[in-house]
Amino acid sequence: MSPTGRGFLDAAYQVLEEAGHPMHGREIVQACLERGLWVTDALDPNLSGSTTLYSEARRHPGKRGFTMLGKGRFGLKEWEDRGARPAVVVDSPPANPAHEQPVTFSATGRSFTLAGQQVLDAARRALADGLPPESQEYLTWVVEIDGQLVGLKWLFSLVTGVPRSNFSTFEAASIFRRMGLSVRRLGEEAEPESHGSGEEADLTPQRFLEHTRGIIASLLSNHEYAPQARVPNRRLVQVAFEQFSRSHFEICIHPDNHEVGLHFESSHKMNLERMQAFLPHQEMLSRETGERVRAGPWGSNWTRVWYELPVAPLTEELADAYAGRLHRLIQVTLPILRQIYAIRAATVQPERRTEAPPGAYAILDAQVAAVRDFLNGRAGRPSDERLCDWVNFCYEFGLFREGRDLFRLVDPSQVNDWYYERTKRLARVCAMKAAGQA
Repeated sequence: MSPTGRGFLDAAYQVLEEAGHPMHGREIVQACLERGLWVTDALDPNLSGSTTLYSEARRHPGKRGFTMLGKGRFGLKEWEDRGARPAVVVDSPPANPAHEQPVTFSATGRSFTLAGQQVLDAARRALADGLPPESQEYLTWVVEIDGQLVGLKWLFSLVTGVPRSNFSTFEAASIFRRMGLSVRRLGEEAEPESHGSGEEADLTPQRFLEHTRGIIASLLSNHEYAPQARVPNRRLVQVAFEQFSRSHFEICIHPDNHEVGLHFESSHKMNLERMQAFLPHQEMLSRETGERVRAGPWGSNWTRVWYELPVAPLTEELADAYAGRLHRLIQVTLPILRQIYAIRAATVQPERRTEAPPGAYAILDAQVAAVRDFLNGRAGRPSDERLCDWVNFCYEFGLFREGRDLFRLVDPSQVNDWYYERTKRLARVCAMKAAGQA
């Protein structure tokens, strides 16, 4: 018997040899641990063991004689060499009908239709010559492919061509679960594959909203504006930014539909102005979110920018997906919001200048100083989005030379396309005005 602490592959070989029939990778790992053939401090022994077996069978098929038999099962090559039939034949499980059902979804404004079987086939082709290093670049979320764990975002990017930075983990997890794929967090037991029967338990509205709030808060935890997420009642999750007063993003569970939106709840005049600023961008927002985005009134005084989704069971999977949707809406509307609030401030400040105390424009002076410190090499480089903010600020307040020079430093690949093009137009004006001032 292999002594405790001996290598996992020796222990796995002994388990299979004594069993005399194919076993799933997880079964082999558990047998090794329970019988004391293998000791490990790995955070996830199933992951560590299954990955080792998979790599050994793919890269060194003749060294210890492990063979892959599909569906995450392993056997021994010696059974084939001596023409012996395993003592127990383990039949492959029946095909999962959920894998054959096409699923239509949107990502970065593009529409896709894929079935789970197509995803599995693509993954198997990618894994045929061994584990691609990028498939193991994950922290928490994985998909199980024939007993091998691969990164969720790697697989989603593989089958859609969408860069990993352009979608959230929660969006990808929700889509793959709809296809019946086995998706899980590390440290959790593997989920049984869905067969399209809708077995996931519904949550109460309060639990659903609290779960959604927690995911949103996590997604926005490093945001420069430090937004606040809350559940004000049994129908709403709201995200508010202090910088954009009297407005908030929300998910609302209406009786006849579910809404993902941005609401303005200031004076009637202000609400209309802010809503109207979004009217030219409805097509762009629809393209970026994959849904029909509208801008219009809400009640008698308020306005909103929103899209609707059909009523669906309130599950954790749906909460994850809705959190990803709201996060995406925040990403694509934030540049427009910045402009709305900046333009409004520029409009009202001159009217109040004679009434304001001397220190009322300290923030404005600090902004000018920050721009000039950066251009003069006295401060570090801000984000490209902030550089665009500064170009717009310089245009509004007549700092044309600064606006021209700032725009030359912007990397367009790091900025929302619409915001970059708008900033480019303003920078062109700044350059012409600066030339006129020379």
